[in-house]
Amino acid sequence: FEPHDLLRHNICHQAIFTKKSVLEELGGFDLKYPLIADYVTNLKIFLSTKYKITYIDKVIAYYGSLGKSYSPWSEEERNSFYSLRSKLWNEYCNKKILIYKKNFFAKIVNFFRK
Repeated sequence: FEPHDLLRHNICHQAIFTKKSVLEELGGFDLKYPLIADYVTNLKIFLSTKYKITYIDKVIAYYGSLGKSYSPWSEEERNSFYSLRSKLWNEYCNKKILIYKKNFFAKIVNFFRK
């Protein structure tokens, strides 16, 4: 699972284990998004370079896909979420680009030092 996969769909919240300290650091779940607070939290965690993500290939839970969060969103809810998702994704991409540039330039400098 890669961070950009979250742009298409969330991970079943029953299958994610998050340290309490991480949730506290993020200020808990953002209740401005009551039906998708877990999705917003997952975006913040997965699109950050601060947290270590570990994938364990094991079925944790079976769940139905017709819960409340699959009900129609209001236009305001949808626009608010998409705006936040775009903001977090842009921040993630900018960090990745900066890390890439830093690593790239470090390799060039090391190459010429040899």
